[in-house]
Amino acid sequence: MIRILFLVILCCQFLIISSQSIRPSEYCGTSKSCQKKMLENAALDPIVHQDHQTTIYLPLQVHNVGDDGGKYYFDIVGVYDALCRVNKDFEPTGVQFFLESEINYIGKTSWNNHPDYSDGEDMMHQNNFSNRINCYLVANPAGNCGYYTYSGDAIALSKNCISPSQHTWAHELGHYFSLPHTFFGWEGLTYDSKKTTSDWQKDVFTEIEDLSKSNCNQQADNFCDTPPDYLSYRWNCNSRNVSGVTQTDIHGNYFNSDGTLFMSYSNDGCSSRFSNEQNQKMLSNIENRRRYLTRPDVKPVFIEEDSFANLLPLDSAILPHKKLIFSWDSVENAKQYIFKIARSKNMKFELQTIITSTNFISIDTLVPGRTYYWSMRAVNDFDFCGIQTKLFTLQTKSITDLGQSQSIDEISVYPNPVQIDQSIRVTFGKKLVENISLYNLSGIKVDLGNKITREEQFAKVQLVNIPKGIYFLHVNTSTGKTIKKLIIQ
Repeated sequence: MIRILFLVILCCQFLIISSQSIRPSEYCGTSKSCQKKMLENAALDPIVHQDHQTTIYLPLQVHNVGDDGGKYYFDIVGVYDALCRVNKDFEPTGVQFFLESEINYIGKTSWNNHPDYSDGEDMMHQNNFSNRINCYLVANPAGNCGYYTYSGDAIALSKNCISPSQHTWAHELGHYFSLPHTFFGWEGLTYDSKKTTSDWQKDVFTEIEDLSKSNCNQQADNFCDTPPDYLSYRWNCNSRNVSGVTQTDIHGNYFNSDGTLFMSYSNDGCSSRFSNEQNQKMLSNIENRRRYLTRPDVKPVFIEEDSFANLLPLDSAILPHKKLIFSWDSVENAKQYIFKIARSKNMKFELQTIITSTNFISIDTLVPGRTYYWSMRAVNDFDFCGIQTKLFTLQTKSITDLGQSQSIDEISVYPNPVQIDQSIRVTFGKKLVENISLYNLSGIKVDLGNKITREEQFAKVQLVNIPKGIYFLHVNTSTGKTIKKLIIQ
């Protein structure tokens, strides 16, 4: 199968502020004239029949738009999640996305919330990167979930419409690669079976498609493997993935719209694919009119499953509620790590989501005596979905366990006791640590060699080939020495 990997831009972390997100009144704002122009141009492109083995690489440029004060950008984790969704949607067609450089952050309120297409096109004309698929994440793309404009040659997407369960981005990319709506010609009309279909023809922009397929390559979207569709509004599908609304073609034949097609207006829970002819048309567009996008020398890099190692704290750990550090070995090919912690097992109500390029994160305070659930995810410029750890739990000690006057020790060893041939983490916070050494009960120093890896607030000590027993860990700092008893079992 052909896989087309798109280069995408991404960086910083910002939060979506719901008060700045405008609820779209329409799904797609790609105009009839734009679609007509795309069809006319696409008709000139020869059909490309791929061998389904070749990989084509194309660049996608993400523009994250906020307000004049530099606020209300779409958060970086949301971008990864949205692009993960796009990759899944395009996987059967061979289309994939990957990152080439950073997201372009634009702080301009009138572009972030633009009620008119002219403002959106102005945004595109001023900010488009050449030889890229330009995509703008905004609060209000002219009242729609998204649109592609031929003049701006770019896509605008509502931040409210690109969650992991939504297919708006796939729909608009379909337009970008020359695909019209399945109901092309019915835009702005509300089908009513009380009116005969032949009477609708004077209002419909194109020749109305019928079930006979005798002229299907000249009707509606010009594809013969996308059935007739007269529904230009959002609709739910039934258990057969077709519309609940029955329509009648010009010959009196009854039918229901196919809800599985991305280029229809079926709700997100219904749509799941492009048709074979749609796939071929997109590939033809890429090989011809969009050939300038190809990146034949790009080599994708992915993250292998089960790449996380030495995650601390251990599962089901009982810990103090302050100064918690979560650490792991650096994952090969990972660019960013996404840490999530929540009170509920379903992770619906996340307390914190942190994205970092380091292999540890710290949390100042949790509530004492509570159970928490946490997970890690590694992603990179090619692998938006990345790899995910299992769900871990931890319990914070209660106030009684801590002791009302007991403070959290700035130097701690975890886990302790530790299993043989495992690693421990020595956390020292803001102290300046000069060296760490290990002694057995006889006072003989144990050779740790190069088994100590230092980070900003902790050190990882590998206890490989050290026998079971009781040891003493000496941590020398600028203010003195701390000795910790360590049990290897």
